[in-house]
Amino acid sequence: NLGLLFFNKQNEESLIKAEKYYKKAISINNKIAEAHTNLGNLYSFLNKTEESIKCYKNAILINPRFSYAFFNLANRYLEMGNLKESELNLRKSIDINNTLGVAHRLLSRIIKYNNKEPHFNQLNKNYKEAKNKKMKDEEEYAFALGKANEDIGNIDDSFKYYMEANSFYRKKINFSIQEEKNYFS
Repeated sequence: NLGLLFFNKQNEESLIKAEKYYKKAISINNKIAEAHTNLGNLYSFLNKTEESIKCYKNAILINPRFSYAFFNLANRYLEMGNLKESELNLRKSIDINNTLGVAHRLLSRIIKYNNKEPHFNQLNKNYKEAKNKKMKDEEEYAFALGKANEDIGNIDDSFKYYMEANSFYRKKINFSIQEEKNYFS
């Protein structure tokens, strides 16, 4: 937890401390998948590709049901341009945790949908559940469905989902023209 606190500051000194605390946690108990994943996130942030991948894989060896380790590994592979490995790990992450909206959205960005793609049905189901329960991942599913419907050629539905997703996104933006004026002054 101290490692996370220092990592969130994201300055050079705090990142060194974050690494120290993550490594200390692992040295005390190397069977904590979260510590390996957090260290992997730090290395990913520092563009230490091989180190981050090794950490995520260690986390998966410790806990093969840790969806976030698969998600983070997929994200790293995507950044490297390895779409095949990214897709494989995203699907594993989703198989473990079907409600991880960010994984669904990322997967939607890298696959080409057709009417036979099972992920399309899963997206629709998850979106309806998220919408009914007012869950935070509603935005992620809407963006994913916008892309999926675009691929399939359902342009009207695609536009509808993109509009809805952007509406969710805009609600999170706290823009003030007065603050902007003050900043430029």
